Amino acid sequence: MKFNRRGRTTEESLTIVHFITTIERGGAENQLLILSKHQVSQGHKVTVYFLKGKPELQYEFEKIGTSVNNKLANQRFVNQVVRLRRTQFTDNTIFHAHLPQAEILLKYGLTRNKHKCISRHYGGKFYPKIPNIFSVFLSRMVTWNIPIIIAPSNFTIDYLYQSKEVNKKKKIHLASYGFSKDDFLKQKNHFPDKATNTLKVATVGTVGRLSGEKDYPTILQAFAKVARERQDVRLRIVGSGPLESQLKILADSLGISKSVDWVGRTGDIAGFMSSLEIFVLASRFEGFGMVLLEAMASNLKIIASDAPTCLEVLGEDGVASFFRRGNSEELSRQILNKLDETDNASLEREVRLNQYNILDSGKIIEDLYHSFSTNIGRTRFSQD
Repeated sequence: MKFNRRGRTTEESLTIVHFITTIERGGAENQLLILSKHQVSQGHKVTVYFLKGKPELQYEFEKIGTSVNNKLANQRFVNQVVRLRRTQFTDNTIFHAHLPQAEILLKYGLTRNKHKCISRHYGGKFYPKIPNIFSVFLSRMVTWNIPIIIAPSNFTIDYLYQSKEVNKKKKIHLASYGFSKDDFLKQKNHFPDKATNTLKVATVGTVGRLSGEKDYPTILQAFAKVARERQDVRLRIVGSGPLESQLKILADSLGISKSVDWVGRTGDIAGFMSSLEIFVLASRFEGFGMVLLEAMASNLKIIASDAPTCLEVLGEDGVASFFRRGNSEELSRQILNKLDETDNASLEREVRLNQYNILDSGKIIEDLYHSFSTNIGRTRFSQD
């Protein structure tokens, strides 16, 4: 009998293949990295296929023992389907798709395979660029024969049912994002820590794609109001996206260009967080909001919109302050209050963060994998 490095027999180990649209840095991609690390640590064989973009996270995946396969990357969809259908997998391979393009490929590229599941990471339209009726049709077409559907928040589950993108007769399983505070803080690299800030400038920051759902105009408008009262405050923004040029024009029109740092993309979120006093998230909606966990792990003062997922992740026990979505006046008051107040919420943040342990979410997902077939042996779930 053969054993792997976790002490499991080869019969007990699972073969897991993840499909994801990109492995560029982002919330869903970072969560897959965390999940893959956990699955490898449990003795499973894990492979990630990505479909387009640059392999930014390939080194990180391979460093934790996950294989990255680029045979489908940056190919036409038809070619991806053909190549996937020609790929040989063992009968008990589990296929797990993340993000819309990967879900569609899973449907058409693996028509004969039964062990399929999907994770819906966002609480928004399945395909934002097409009219609602077509997004609903495409989503239901993709999900109708998928045995397992996973979502990271109750809000996302409610949205999928209410929008009719998933038939209410289908079960959607809740598996919150898993997180490891220690692993996150180990990534801290080159950003200057706020404790070494010799200019005594307070920093307010945010992280996210420069796109509509993140509502950066509200942040910029709020910061303009703050800057009129406080000259010792800077705004730092990590991210890139389709609205970058428009947002920079808006910052210029508000007269705050010299007080805003457009950091762009970075792999050092832990370092960036360490340079802040206050973290702000103004999203209109979120599927989960991994950055909220990262902000809690960095022990920052947090201000978030009252989007349902922000309330769900952060709770209402003093971990964060909330403002009405789109209300820049209210956000500016929150920032000014946070700049002057003493932070006494460290313990509450630690308690809240412990609710998102990768061991718990990883176990939920592994149990779902085992429900596919009695041929896939149930195993003992061990800790890292």
